[in-house]
Amino acid sequence: ERVRPLGIAEDVVPLSVDAGYKISHYYEHSRVCDGHVPQDVERCMSVLHALHNRGLTGAKPFDPFKLLLFYEDVRKERTTDVPEYADVKEEVFSLRAFLEPYLTKHLTLCHVDSVSDNFLFVEGRESPYLIDWEYAGLSDPLLDVAMFAIYDNFSEEETERLLQAYFPDGCSAQERARVYAYMAIGGLLWYNWCLYKESLGVTFGTYEQNQYRFAQTYPEKVRRLVGGI
Repeated sequence: ERVRPLGIAEDVVPLSVDAGYKISHYYEHSRVCDGHVPQDVERCMSVLHALHNRGLTGAKPFDPFKLLLFYEDVRKERTTDVPEYADVKEEVFSLRAFLEPYLTKHLTLCHVDSVSDNFLFVEGRESPYLIDWEYAGLSDPLLDVAMFAIYDNFSEEETERLLQAYFPDGCSAQERARVYAYMAIGGLLWYNWCLYKESLGVTFGTYEQNQYRFAQTYPEKVRRLVGGI
């Protein structure tokens, strides 16, 4: 049966929920988002905001802390070479109490892998399609904003512009802190994912180092923004 599109995801032709198979329409003259082009970023954040505002439910909850522990467990054969890993992990998990209310209440469908490569610009459309929903689940919408930032290794200045694109009317210090907190936990999560992939013979070079850097540096920034953590 043909799935009726919502206008956010690409046009799905057949879909098997049980097997997890999907065939999508092929789009000529398309390209993915360039995360360092402000106009692209603004259009992508508009799509994310529209997704979150729909308040969709029905998926299983997504907790980045739990997924981090999962990848940490399955990558055991590939141990980290970073001597201070335990200290960094402790700092990242110190943010859990701050994020817990947002990861357990008032959840909505999030893409989770909302990186620039998963926004597809198609000729003739103003808004990009959001593709590749493998990790999608119920979570805090600001997790999606953070995932966009860390994938393209955003500086703090670029992250602030990203926040302006998602919150055109401005955001609170707490909302800003949540994004940076998810950047920290997301960085450690995808660092462990990289280590797991390396155990399978796939390497990611500077991407792995960049993810670890977010985990190292942003817990302190979150504390500066909200304190009491």
